[in-house]
Amino acid sequence: MKKVLLVEDEVQLHIMLSRGLKKYEVEVLAAKTTAEGEMLFDANREDICLVVMDGDLGLDGGNTLVLARTIRAKGYSGLMLANSASIDMQACLGESGCDVCSIQKLDTLNAVRQLLKLPVLS
Repeated sequence: MKKVLLVEDEVQLHIMLSRGLKKYEVEVLAAKTTAEGEMLFDANREDICLVVMDGDLGLDGGNTLVLARTIRAKGYSGLMLANSASIDMQACLGESGCDVCSIQKLDTLNAVRQLLKLPVLS
């Protein structure tokens, strides 16, 4: 089963993505902090096909930019998507190894479907 790592502090996005990808048999590994995200990455790295992160996550004392660099340094060459409304943060996320940095949170499910080349189901 494909797995998507979601590092996001908003529970609603966890629910939306989990429900939306369940019909495609894609499991969402949900982390609310960067520390949880790194632990889930380490435990599932071989099965993760996409990492999705809140670009402005940092309230937990962690940092999305550091997490993106850490995941890349651990050899992950798959896709990484980060949500950020800030143009400056988008540039930093790109420099940190994220492939897509300008997705609005409400468009996350559609972006994930497109990146994973999943068909639109009714």
